[in-house]
Amino acid sequence: MSEPKPSRRKQILSTTRSIGGAVFIALVFRAFVAEAYVIPSGSMEPSLLVGDRIVVFKSSFGLRVPLTDRWLVRWDAPRRGDIVVFEDPKGSGENLVKRVAAVAGDRVALHDNVVLVNGAQVARRPLDESCSMEDGTPCQRYLERNGEHRYRVQQIEDRVPYTSHAITVPEGSCFVLGDNRDDSNDSRFWGFVPYARLRGRASFVLWSWGEGGPRFGRSGQGLD
Repeated sequence: MSEPKPSRRKQILSTTRSIGGAVFIALVFRAFVAEAYVIPSGSMEPSLLVGDRIVVFKSSFGLRVPLTDRWLVRWDAPRRGDIVVFEDPKGSGENLVKRVAAVAGDRVALHDNVVLVNGAQVARRPLDESCSMEDGTPCQRYLERNGEHRYRVQQIEDRVPYTSHAITVPEGSCFVLGDNRDDSNDSRFWGFVPYARLRGRASFVLWSWGEGGPRFGRSGQGLD
């Protein structure tokens, strides 16, 4: 087989460099700027549905060394009401998504499923809309406001409401809850999320795919 002509070699090298450059930029973007995550469970319903692919800005809180918990530089911290993605504090290696209920230094408690932060109830009111769990059990939805965020949560009305004593969120950590309060494994059961475990703040739904196919109405939907 004859050798490629010099011009052909240059074309191959140029194409290889272009592809390599594009791959490098994509990897840098994913490591430092933003990444998409698929929602695998209903713990954040009704805000997030199973099959939603959300965009998470990894640079929300700062820049970290890729594949580690070490920060290169930090310029922000999670705020009450943020939806955040973080590595499972229990060490499973999975990424989880929940909502920040309280931040470092806050005193947080729950009384009959109502969140209290520093002794004040997080404002909420019942919504007149249909609601049912995955197994068909009826539930009630509420509009809740925490910090600058307003969002919907849901709970099973005939279940014994959750109550806990007030605890202080330690420095460098946050307390997180699922919006689906009776179907979420969160800080109520395994404790705080260290800021070092945070992967970023969720921003919007890129696209969504349910059991019946694509849910076009959710594409581009912002998250509060």
